[in-house]
Amino acid sequence: MTTRYMEYLKNYDKVLEKSFPGAMRVYRVFMDGVKDFIRDTKEYFMIIRILNTPGNNFNKLLRREIELYHQMPKDMRKVAPVLLISTLPFANYVIFPIAYMFP
Repeated sequence: MTTRYMEYLKNYDKVLEKSFPGAMRVYRVFMDGVKDFIRDTKEYFMIIRILNTPGNNFNKLLRREIELYHQMPKDMRKVAPVLLISTLPFANYVIFPIAYMFP
């Protein structure tokens, strides 16, 4: 019985997708965006660490890394309030639709 329940939980996202396709699409966009944001944040702090090392400058960075270095602070200021508010209990019911309507 436990094995069957675990299998049901593994496939629960497919059940939700059949029942609520629009909500699951918004959820996937949000989750993919958060994963990309976390990856970019890690890379941003790695770039800062590289630049703070004596003898390193922008000449050793790739174009994508330089673009990320300049763009990430703006993105952090935009995304941080949404992420902080969404961690509050029941706030995600309000913040997710607002974030979806006003990207």
